[in-house]
Parts: sequence; structure tokens; C-alpha cells
Amino acid sequence: MFTKDERAVVEPNSDLVVMVLAVIGFVIFISVMAHTYQIYQEKTLIAQHYDDAVSLQGCSGMTHY
Repeated sequence: MFTKDERAVVEPNSDLVVMVLAVIGFVIFISVMAHTYQIYQEKTLIAQHYDDAVSLQGCSGMTHY
């Protein structure tokens, strides 16, 4: 459905399409950022456990070659 004005032809639903695309893009961006943060947290936890294991191995006096 189009409405005619003296200046131009306007489609009233065009703003709705743009808003839907913007919301979808925002949701995808947030999900990618959340996933990236989750992976970062997992890698940090692994690194901390590795450091703890190395320090415990050094304290026990046993070296593995």
C-alpha cells in the first residue's frame, strides 16, 4: 500500500523492515560477544589450572624430564 504526497511516494512499512534488520543484527552481535567472552573465561581457567599444576610440581621436588 502506497500513499502519495506532493513531494514523494512513501511506503509506510519500510521503517519496520529496517527496525527488524537492526534488531536481528544487534542480537547476533550480542550472541557473538557472549560466546567470545565465554571462550575467554574457559581459556583463562585452563591457564590458571596449568600455572597451579606447574607450581605444585615445583614444590613437590619432582621434576619430570
